[in-house]
Amino acid sequence: MAEITAKNQITAGGPIILIQIDNEYVQYDSSGGNPGKAGYFADLQKALRKKGVVIPTTYNDPGMNGNFVSGEGKVDLYGIDSYTGGFDCRIGAPLTSVTTNYYQYHVATNPSQPLFIPEFQSGSIEPWGPTSVGYERCRITFASDYESLFNINLWANNVKMVSYYMAYGGTSWGHIPFHKVYTSYDYGAAIAENRWITPKYQELKRQGLFLRSAKEFITTDVVGNSTDSAVVPVSNSDVYVTYLKNPTTGAGFYIARHTDSTSNSTVAFKLGINTSSGTIQVPASASGITIPGRRSQITVTDFAYGSSRALYTTASVLFAGSVGSRDVLYLYGEPGIQYEAAIKFSGSPTTTNSNVASPAASVHGATLFKIKPSTSGLTFIYDSSRLIVVSSTSVADTFWSPAITGSGNYASFWSFGSTSAVLVWGPHLVRDAELQGSKLSITGDLQTASSTDITIIAPANLSSVSLNGKPLAVTPSPKIKGLLTAKYSSSKRSVKLPNLSSGWKYFDSLPEIKQTSTYPAYTWPVLDPAIEETDEFFEFPANSLLAGQNVLTILHDNMGLNETNDWNAETSKSPRGIRGYKLQGADTKFDLWKVQGKLGGYTDYPDKTRGVLNEGGFYAERAGYHLPALPSSVTNTWASRSPAQGLPTSSPGVGFFRKQFTLDIDSSLDAALSFNFKDVGSNPHWRATLWINGWTMGRVVGDMGPQFKFPVQEGILNYDGNNVVAVAIWSLEPGAVKVDVSMAVDAVVEGGIGKVGVVGATSTWKPRTGLV
Repeated sequence: MAEITAKNQITAGGPIILIQIDNEYVQYDSSGGNPGKAGYFADLQKALRKKGVVIPTTYNDPGMNGNFVSGEGKVDLYGIDSYTGGFDCRIGAPLTSVTTNYYQYHVATNPSQPLFIPEFQSGSIEPWGPTSVGYERCRITFASDYESLFNINLWANNVKMVSYYMAYGGTSWGHIPFHKVYTSYDYGAAIAENRWITPKYQELKRQGLFLRSAKEFITTDVVGNSTDSAVVPVSNSDVYVTYLKNPTTGAGFYIARHTDSTSNSTVAFKLGINTSSGTIQVPASASGITIPGRRSQITVTDFAYGSSRALYTTASVLFAGSVGSRDVLYLYGEPGIQYEAAIKFSGSPTTTNSNVASPAASVHGATLFKIKPSTSGLTFIYDSSRLIVVSSTSVADTFWSPAITGSGNYASFWSFGSTSAVLVWGPHLVRDAELQGSKLSITGDLQTASSTDITIIAPANLSSVSLNGKPLAVTPSPKIKGLLTAKYSSSKRSVKLPNLSSGWKYFDSLPEIKQTSTYPAYTWPVLDPAIEETDEFFEFPANSLLAGQNVLTILHDNMGLNETNDWNAETSKSPRGIRGYKLQGADTKFDLWKVQGKLGGYTDYPDKTRGVLNEGGFYAERAGYHLPALPSSVTNTWASRSPAQGLPTSSPGVGFFRKQFTLDIDSSLDAALSFNFKDVGSNPHWRATLWINGWTMGRVVGDMGPQFKFPVQEGILNYDGNNVVAVAIWSLEPGAVKVDVSMAVDAVVEGGIGKVGVVGATSTWKPRTGLV
């Protein structure tokens, strides 16, 4: 890792600016824990430096505990993790309050460093079980209003660096997850497990674009808050306001929320603000500044956009900067709420929609505009060198501001090598933009079977625009230079999926219980039978025991290991399975125990492509029957049987089902696909494992849930060729187990990222030995 980091750190032209030493560790030895923690951190940092890593080291304290701020093993940049929203996504779960003492802790702990939150909660884990509500419900619990309140509360505490856990959670493939979570690690994140953007993403995008635009916010001091009316006068005690100020430029940021941060009411207030023209009470044209629900609101003063400054605005800022030779400020808000902005223009400005933005008065030489956002589109206020854009929040969600690659060693780094951008409205997603002279090339995604109105603000000399390589017929505005409009029509292009109801081959994956001469002799390692720790009692079924020697076969499913607690590394070694055994009611003991898990254990496993955590201990896995290169000469001897037909008998057992299928999805489309399990039998007591092209992509517990839908990405799936799906179904109790397995298209857009290579496509298969 050190060598890779050294090659890609920012001093070598790469993107890495920090390296984290370890995760949520403790510095000093604690009672019952392992010694040498501080020395361990010191040794790791020495090793990194020896390998040429020169960027600062960092660390995430699991709370406000002061670990590794100073003393042995201290890091260059200290950070704290913060999970303040709780981990209960159920409807009616109690709301939590924002943390209010980040800033005070920072001043007392490491004031010379930026206040850093390496992990800040933006969702929640979800446990196994029928009472689990699923990650879509978590996306509601930790929705955009949560992001507005809790994320921006960090800004009010002068946090300058933050990483959200999670922006994208993804999939815990293989045997990665610990026992409290299932395969999906969606986490209710802003980007869903299937990579689709959600309303949470739009809020996060709006916050990110503001921070990218508001360069003066990088260095602010906390001046005070509304508990001192002499510093921050507020007319309503139900509102709490923090005032931050850039000490060099004087730009001000007033961040408001409910005093009771669990309140969801709509509240209005008057605010006294400090500006370069003196103290002003705002708003001047409305009864108050409105906070619509459990959210934050920001009023900026003496705010820079390009070479210009706005005296103040109570509307939210989405973009501030220069596009070509024009200074651009993008304001947005909610329909039905009146905002205002005081901005200096050259002469009398023009507005394209006076119902949305209309001049009300003059304030200290600036024109005061009453702003009433509308969902109908964009409104422009402009003079010869300034352009103010106004829209509703929903219209702002269609806005993108791709950075234009600059020059030099840091060409792709905003504010270092890249400081210019174009503005685009309309596409589902804008991935990139390239400006070469007067030609603009945009890469992005658009909804299929629809017509998309596209608006672009770019340098005035722009002569041609292309979208995903296709020329756009743009219409320049006759009055606003650099403003262009176009219409993009996407054809109706469907994604055809294979029918998974037939074409399966079946293999009995529990040969260990068969008493036949064809089953090889046991060659499993011996397990020491001396332990007799027991806490469960099982009664042998009637007539199951024979006179003389008997064989007991136990099939065990490992649901994952414990996490390592920072005070005791032994916790992750807590064993799973049978820890003890004793025969009751008979004067006899077990003669011999043998055990078999994954083939090759943790060092000699055969599939080096998919790694040590991909395979488990089912016979079919040990044989490699889940791998895509398995020859048909092996499966030709198997029975034809589908998961929906179930296991051949109603007895407990393990059935392995395998099917080949083909996908033919055009590389100009981005499709989110999933595999879905539906219980169609009479016995709910079953478990299942899903493999796609050899990768373990899902584990199901039929009578527990909650996950029965498994997104699988391109790269695991071959969107342009052959694929193999395999399913192991384990029936735990007598009764017919039947499971319908199907595929679904969850979303599709035109654009995408082109053809994606398949990981493990060239892996081979050969017969494995030592299976039993």
